Amino acid sequence: MTSGAATLDEATQLFESGHYDHAQALCRTLLHASPEDTRVIQLMGALHLKLRGFAAAAGCFRQALSIRPDILSPRAMVEL
Repeated sequence: MTSGAATLDEATQLFESGHYDHAQALCRTLLHASPEDTRVIQLMGALHLKLRGFAAAAGCFRQALSIRPDILSPRAMVEL
């Protein structure tokens, strides 16, 4: 960790390497410091999906969209 602080890059690396529980813990720490960071909220949603927590994932994605409606690409909207 950089200077003792958790980073989104670290959480993403944990996610990509399959360490979902550790990535979730790191995301919780990040969200405690920055509760409206949509990047972290989206990663938490992706983690919930991987762990088959579909309702929790949907909640994360809804929360991210409520904070920043522009984060959903036009292509993703068409694919919905």
